[in-house]
Order: sequence, then C-alpha cells, then structure tokens
Amino acid sequence: MAETFNYTPTNSSTKSKAPRVKKISFGNGYQQIYGDGINSNLEKWSVTFIVNHSDRCTIEAFFNARAGYEFFNWTSAEVGATQKQYLCPDWTVTPLGNQMYTVAATFEEWAGLV
Repeated sequence: MAETFNYTPTNSSTKSKAPRVKKISFGNGYQQIYGDGINSNLEKWSVTFIVNHSDRCTIEAFFNARAGYEFFNWTSAEVGATQKQYLCPDWTVTPLGNQMYTVAATFEEWAGLV
C-alpha cells in the first residue's frame, strides 16, 4: 500500500493540465482529434514547501525512497479535493538561511495499476 505525503504546500503552488490527444490530419484539410486513452487528462502540480531543517530531511527522504517511479498518496489544498496517487519525478532544495529551506517539487498524477 502506498504511503501518504502529509505536508501542505504554500499558496504559490500551481496545478496544470495538458490533456493528451491524438490528431490525424487528412489531405483535404480536415482533422480528427480525440483523447489518448481513458486517463488522458491528469494533473501536474508544481508545489513549494517552506520548512525547517528537520522537515526538509524528512521530505527529501520521502522523495528519495520513491526514486521518481513509486507512487504515493496526496491531497491537494483545493476545496473539495480528494486523495489521489502521484509520482515526484523531480525536486529542488534552496537554503533560505537560519535553518529554513524551500523545497520545490513536481507532483504528477499517476493512473497506473496498483
């Protein structure tokens, strides 16, 4: 069973969506376009956390343990959001001084088999 990531990002975190589509162009100028599969409109979050040294270590250990390919559960801060499964393919850590850090990460919604 997947673990749950329980940190809440700052308000500057953003969600983006880029639906996958298939497009066929015909010689007479017509096109056919349709969704690419049943999970073609997944979320991608750019999240930012401002945390102390201890929490930075915990967050990095969590991401390192999943190595970008193991999913985890997370609930965004959106009103009415439900828990979904995500991957974290990349993250950066920026020291702010006084043992405070910014951790910026990408969360990509995962729709694979459990």
